Amino acid sequence: MILSDHTPQVTEITATLSLFVGPGEIGEIRIIGSGATFGIYFGRDDIDRAAVLAANYSQTAKGVYVVMNRIDPALRDRPKLINSNVLPKDADIFGRTKLLIDFDSSSSERGPNDSATDAEKNAARHKMVEVESWLDGQGWPAPIIADSGNGWHLLFAIDLPNDDPSHRLIRDFLNALSKRFSDNQVAVDISVHNASRITKLYGTLARKGENRKDRPHRPSKLVSVPEDIGGVSPELIARAIKAALIESTPATIDGSLFDRPQTDTPRVNGHADTHTPKLILPETFPVGGRHDMLVRAAGAVRSIGMGEAEILETLRLLNRTRCGSDKPDDELQKIARDYAVKDCNLPMKALIECQSDEQVESAQRQQTLKLTLSNALKRLGDGRDLAETLNYISTTIGTLSTNSKPQEFKTMTSAELDAADLRTDYLVEDVLARRQPFVIAAGKKTLKTNVAIALNLSLASSCPFLGTFFIPKVVRSALMSGESGDSTIQETARRISRSMPWLNLKDYENAIWSFDLPRLGQPQTKRDLTKLIGDHALEVLIVDPAYLCLDLGDDAGNLFAVGKKLIGLTEIMSDTGCTIGIVHHNKKTTTDPFATPELESIAWSGFQEWARQWIHLGRREAYNPEQAGSHKLWLSAGGSAGHSGLWAMDVEEGSHKDQGGRR
Repeated sequence: MILSDHTPQVTEITATLSLFVGPGEIGEIRIIGSGATFGIYFGRDDIDRAAVLAANYSQTAKGVYVVMNRIDPALRDRPKLINSNVLPKDADIFGRTKLLIDFDSSSSERGPNDSATDAEKNAARHKMVEVESWLDGQGWPAPIIADSGNGWHLLFAIDLPNDDPSHRLIRDFLNALSKRFSDNQVAVDISVHNASRITKLYGTLARKGENRKDRPHRPSKLVSVPEDIGGVSPELIARAIKAALIESTPATIDGSLFDRPQTDTPRVNGHADTHTPKLILPETFPVGGRHDMLVRAAGAVRSIGMGEAEILETLRLLNRTRCGSDKPDDELQKIARDYAVKDCNLPMKALIECQSDEQVESAQRQQTLKLTLSNALKRLGDGRDLAETLNYISTTIGTLSTNSKPQEFKTMTSAELDAADLRTDYLVEDVLARRQPFVIAAGKKTLKTNVAIALNLSLASSCPFLGTFFIPKVVRSALMSGESGDSTIQETARRISRSMPWLNLKDYENAIWSFDLPRLGQPQTKRDLTKLIGDHALEVLIVDPAYLCLDLGDDAGNLFAVGKKLIGLTEIMSDTGCTIGIVHHNKKTTTDPFATPELESIAWSGFQEWARQWIHLGRREAYNPEQAGSHKLWLSAGGSAGHSGLWAMDVEEGSHKDQGGRR
């Protein structure tokens, strides 16, 4: 929805206020630079009147602003007109609803009381577009875009409590974004993290300093508002912080351990491209942080064994290309001399040499141990107690010996349990509940993979599963299949899609397919699957088949060995909220092969205990090769949520010899 592009007007101010104040809420307009600073409270039903007042004050005030987060409804009882002594404080904010990213000129030519020139404002717009594109690549929804008069704003919808963790999250996000994108021309404002933050009331004038031809007063305005303003989750914010810091901060030699980008290794002709750079420096080092960046670069170069001459050559290059030749050469020489005598940073060396994740993690442990011993000697030299120092070493080594964090036990009172909304949420009515692991189990020639494909397509479109079972809403779903082959999956998916209302496979945008299988039980699998789920925003993941994902050897009958492999999937479900199922086979039976399927029929130990729900298939009559496309099956579904049922299912898919092929 593109809004008005005209000078300050009541209609645009009204549209702005509607974005910040919902039904039943109150807001506050802040008037600055018109005598004393003061505020005006208004309710949702007072927006039209408040907009007229704001437009009037805009003609003379330095600036007119609005509180961008949700104000405590209790403030409704305060006077409508409030002076600066009782303006809303952070403690008066009921919840955080907006995340503001403010881009403004940081040019040395612009004074603190100057409006921006057209060139400075245009530079801020380019930076805003760059950051918006980067956030879009991180999976963020489309933002509200606004012209603040002297700069540019991105506004994202959030739903966070007003507490310390939320404050730290927003503060750390803005700091990371500034570190990644701020330069000597445009800065990301890192000060707009507090809960009671005000922002420009779009539609009003920005009156900063004297109104000059080269630095004029300008109207602020909304530029675009998405039809559906999607919210940004804390997880998205946290991932963006991590990505921004990784892209902006190379490792140092001070022993600090750092995260690596969790991205898929690029492939060239089917092989991993191990020469892809894994560290990224910003194109321009930010003013005020250039010395630190050069020091870090010196540490990075020293990490791979380079000497003083090589370090100095690198610093001169970075000074010329990324610092605008801002640093004198004698300063660069001093940095090079200081770092030439330092030890290498083992994790950094492993990164630059493109070693494996396991080798990098080993290098991190070695570096930590090395620094621990060095610090221990320093402690003893400072006169510290020997027993205390040994305890310090023991604690560090104990931390290195385990990858697990201290376990946190969440509790609730009986009253909280009673009040909690813990109703079962069904993905497929009477068949599949959300956030409970499931298994699709069957014997030979019972269409296990076909049913998994049908489930993937139905979940992604809300078309009834098998034409019978209601699906409440569309979800993002993925099938990872490594047994049938990609051509068979493609042919079957096309046939099944033609039997459903959407008809064309290409239209199932929410169905994802993969022909690579995870290696369950491997240390890196949890990380890799979590990334897959996050990258595609998956709510359901189906893995087909189990035996190709598990390297069990003689342990298939060992409940504990199998359970250890499967527990990783449960942990991924807990971390991501994605419902995960696995396709598995039944034991061979010598009694009645056409009896209704039972849980005890599932092969191998552990699967019956792991799966909290199941879709179980069996044949009602023998498979007839002369009628290869005709299947008389049992379908049994049930789970610990309380749903259960048994159905007879007939499938007629024809054969390749039929006119038009299989159906």
